[in-house]
Amino acid sequence: MFRRVTPGWLARAALVGGLLAAAGLGAPARAQTQNPTPAVPKFALTVAATEPADAKAFEAAKGYFADVKAGKDKDTAKQEEDAARTGAPPGYPAAAAAGGAASTADLVAAATLPPFGLAERAAAEQMMAAKSSAARYRWAKVSGPRELYALGLDETAKTDRDRKAVYDGAAAARKAKEVYVHPDLKWAIYSRDAAAGGVDYFILVLQPEGQSLVTEADLMSVRRTNEGLTVNLTPVSGAARLKEFTTQYKSGDKQLRFVVATFGDEVADIAALGKNVIATGQIKLGAGRPAAFVDQLFTRLDALARR
Repeated sequence: MFRRVTPGWLARAALVGGLLAAAGLGAPARAQTQNPTPAVPKFALTVAATEPADAKAFEAAKGYFADVKAGKDKDTAKQEEDAARTGAPPGYPAAAAAGGAASTADLVAAATLPPFGLAERAAAEQMMAAKSSAARYRWAKVSGPRELYALGLDETAKTDRDRKAVYDGAAAARKAKEVYVHPDLKWAIYSRDAAAGGVDYFILVLQPEGQSLVTEADLMSVRRTNEGLTVNLTPVSGAARLKEFTTQYKSGDKQLRFVVATFGDEVADIAALGKNVIATGQIKLGAGRPAAFVDQLFTRLDALARR
């Protein structure tokens, strides 16, 4: 399962609840300033990019902003100006997903799925016939107070000796228009002054491909519990995708990885990935959260599941 972890920065944040019984950090995403691009699902399980696992992605992101700052491409510079004005995520080199034939893993998984019913058989057939989306890196906006506090990026961090170094480091990178690497988590963070005041923060995430990508298309139902919400994925394709996701991105002995649940371009929840593969097809959200948080989360997820 996604597991609860308490490194120093997380313990200071005193965070509880989360995704699949993990330590969740998020808050319901705010209304987006613009619609996500077609390649960005309305809901998705992504993975926080981290060094050294995603070192090449970090270098690509750093190079992208260096080129923007140097004015090497006027169209790219204009796109970044527009994104800054609307609060949309910045760009990433080669971010557009390239369609392709279903992967071997997709075909094998679809062929071996048990026939639960006509709908699920149709989903399996679609899986074999449809083109899979390629894995891609993208930026997701971090706006929840718990995430910002845990990352050392909220306003109180300016006077908190334990978090001030992170806050000041991110501010220096923002002034230089560069990517900042979180010293504890090793995540890539990009920030810029928001047009309406304050600061917009983004983290680099990896959106999986093919059979590893869990999206709103895999949602079946949402149920309230005493501990928050239980999100049930479709018993064949959704469960298979979650199993593949956790197989591919589970934490190792030397690498702690984090799942980032997103609503479009914004972070909805963050949790540590455990070392076990999840085959139940269930996601638990909102544990230990205020009722208002759970209500908002339920409304959004239930609407997607019922579409």
